[in-house]
Amino acid sequence: MAEFIKTFVCLFIYTREKTLDALLQNVLQEKKLFLLYSIPSGMYALYNILSFYSISLADPTTYFVLLQSRSLATGIIYQILFKKQLSCLQWLSLVTLTVGTSMKQFSFSSFNFVFNEAIPLILIQIVCACFAGVYNEYLLKARNADFWVQNIFFYVNSIIINGFIFIIQGNVNKTILANTFKLPALIIPFNLALIGITTVMFLKHLNSILKTIAAASELFFAACLSYLFFGIPIEMGTIVSVVMIWLSLYIYAVNPIKQPEKQTSEDEVIEEKLDLLKSDKNSNPV
Repeated sequence: MAEFIKTFVCLFIYTREKTLDALLQNVLQEKKLFLLYSIPSGMYALYNILSFYSISLADPTTYFVLLQSRSLATGIIYQILFKKQLSCLQWLSLVTLTVGTSMKQFSFSSFNFVFNEAIPLILIQIVCACFAGVYNEYLLKARNADFWVQNIFFYVNSIIINGFIFIIQGNVNKTILANTFKLPALIIPFNLALIGITTVMFLKHLNSILKTIAAASELFFAACLSYLFFGIPIEMGTIVSVVMIWLSLYIYAVNPIKQPEKQTSEDEVIEEKLDLLKSDKNSNPV
């Protein structure tokens, strides 16, 4: 449901600036890009499937603690795809973030690490989520295509893949569809759609490393809102975790990843020179 909403929003924004004919022309020109977006879409779908099995096989603490290593995995995959070495301070920021997020539920007295079939599934989850996020950023920045068209490609691929999964699992029935379109249930996909579009815009203009740190910062707001609305006390582990997350953000701010300058294509250079020549002729009439 959220993917349909995101697709509709992207179509609405795109058609306010351009026409549907231009969209169709973009689709025909970027058929390869459409297929490339099936990679992150498929990985996110696999992540969602594995999460159900991992949670059922591992205890919550083990699952939560191991899942926090995705910060480090994001750094490794970012280096590979963008061929850019992270600095020592940037790695220190990611390590601090990993430790900080793990402190939220980690307890030496209750933590009992047991290697079972859930561990490989969690590791695959981490790789899928991190690679999908970084690869999405890579496509947004490496391909010279319209931003909203790229989003449409991504969400349409997600709809196709998730629809195929639902059909295979046989979970689609009238009762589920009826409950999906009830007002309280609609709030969730609308919220997910807003988060998804905001995240893609974040990746377009910033990077996956900063997104990982920013996503972890939600722990602070979650703790405060839980205390205000539900009276859930803020424990020492949460305070330590929040402090380390903000420390991670500060360390990254000292030495952030610099965005590469946009390279001007040959056609753009020619157009700029023609504009200059026209302006010179207009300013110096014969």
